[in-house]
Amino acid sequence: MSASAGQPPDPTSIAVARLLPSAARAAWERAFVVFACDEINGLYDRISAALADRQPCPPALKQRLLPFLEALSWDREVAIRQTWRIAKGDLDRPEDAFAPALILSVLLPEDADVAAWVAARPPGVQQALTAFRP
Repeated sequence: MSASAGQPPDPTSIAVARLLPSAARAAWERAFVVFACDEINGLYDRISAALADRQPCPPALKQRLLPFLEALSWDREVAIRQTWRIAKGDLDRPEDAFAPALILSVLLPEDADVAAWVAARPPGVQQALTAFRP
């Protein structure tokens, strides 16, 4: 995590920078975001099934998504950068846009680029995003 203007650098970030070469750190950051996206997209399938049965997003699934979003928020810059790379890359299936759309919508709720990208996703992804929101 980089220091904001006028704030001292985060000691944890300094330690990580010293312990991990930049290539290893970048690989770990990407692997963590990929893992989070895979887990979130796994929950998308269950949300989508509930919506197909005309049920709301189960509260238990919302609760399972929150720890991933919280962990990604700890280093927003990394999470946003890596999530955009995933979002703009080749997804295995169109529905796999759910995780990047959710992450970016939560971390950048007022961002016009995020809103435009999300609006271009499949209707099922947009419905699941809507169902996830309170």
